Amino acid sequence: MYFEESQQQTELEDENVKTATTSPPLNEIKITTQFSELANKFSDYLFGTSSNHQQHDELSLFVESEIEKLLDPPKELVKSLPLLPLSLTTLIDELKSDEFNTGLLIGIINKEPMVAAKVIELANSAKYNHHNKEITELKSAFMTIGANGLSEGIFVNYLKQMTPTSNVYFRQYGEKIWLHSLETGNNCQNLLILNKSPADSATAYLIGLILNLGAMVVFQLLIQAFSFVNPNCTPDSKAFKSILKKYSPRITYQIARFWQLPEKVTQTLRLQLNITDEVSLANISNKYPLAGFTFEANAISQIKLLFQEKKIAEEEIKEISQTLLYSAESRALLSKILIEQLSES
Repeated sequence: MYFEESQQQTELEDENVKTATTSPPLNEIKITTQFSELANKFSDYLFGTSSNHQQHDELSLFVESEIEKLLDPPKELVKSLPLLPLSLTTLIDELKSDEFNTGLLIGIINKEPMVAAKVIELANSAKYNHHNKEITELKSAFMTIGANGLSEGIFVNYLKQMTPTSNVYFRQYGEKIWLHSLETGNNCQNLLILNKSPADSATAYLIGLILNLGAMVVFQLLIQAFSFVNPNCTPDSKAFKSILKKYSPRITYQIARFWQLPEKVTQTLRLQLNITDEVSLANISNKYPLAGFTFEANAISQIKLLFQEKKIAEEEIKEISQTLLYSAESRALLSKILIEQLSES
C-alpha cells in the first residue's frame, strides 16, 4: 500500500510540475489563502469561532494521538466505527459484480430492517418514483431504485448511525455535517449531469455522500475524549480544527480502501488528498474529472451552508469561487444555487 501510494504521489507531482511550467504564473499566496479561508470559515460554522488560539491544547493533543493509533495499522480505524453488519458487507461485495443475484440481494436486505425501510423510502422519493405510485414491497422497491439506489440506502443508513444524538452541542454538529454530506452528494451528482456524464452520476452521489466520513470519525473521537480530558475543553480551538482538516480526508480514503469499494471511488477519494491549490485542482480536474467535480461539490456545499447562515457575503463568494471552482459546470451550479437562495430570502 505504501509503495502504491508513493508511486501515485510521484505521478501527481510530475503532472503538477508539468502544469506549472505550461500555465501562466499564479499568485500562490492568494491561492493558499483562498483554499484555507473557506475551510476555516466552515470550521467556525461547525464549532464556533476559535476562542483558544493555542497551537496545542489538551483536547486536540488527545484526539490527534488517538487518530494516529487508529491509522497505524488502518484496520484499527475500521474497528472504531459502528459495525457494518456481515450481511451488508456481503451485499456490498455482491453489488460489485454487474451480474449480481437479485434474489440474494433482496434476501440480505430482508435481514436488515433499517436498510429495508430506507430502500422503500428511497423508492417512494421523487428522485426515483417518477410515476407517483406508492411502493410498499421490497422487490418492487429494488426494481425501482436499482443497484445504485441500493448502495445509497446502505450508506445513508450507516452514516446516520454516526451522527451524535445525546448532547445538544454534539447533536448540532451532527446535524450540520450530515446536511453537508447530503448536499455534497447532490452536488456531485448534479455536476456529472451538467457534464453530460449521467452514467457516473450515481457513483458521484455515493462519493459525495461518504466524502465527510472522516470528519464524523474525528468527532466520534472528540466525544470519547471528554471521558479523559478536562470537560471545560472545547473543540473550537484552532488546534482541533487543524486536526479535522489534516486527517479527515485521509481517514475517509482509508475506510473506503478497507471496505474495498470500487476503484473509481477509492481513486477519487485518494486524489482529494492532492488538491491543495489552483494548480493541482486544474491538473487533477483535467486528468480525473470526477475527482475535480468531487472537490468542487464539497466546496459548493460549504459555500451554500455558510451563505444560508450569513457567515459569508455574496461578494466574498465571487472572489473565493474564482480559485476554488475550476470547471464551468461548478460555477454554473453555484450560480444557480445562489439565485435560489436569494429568491427564498
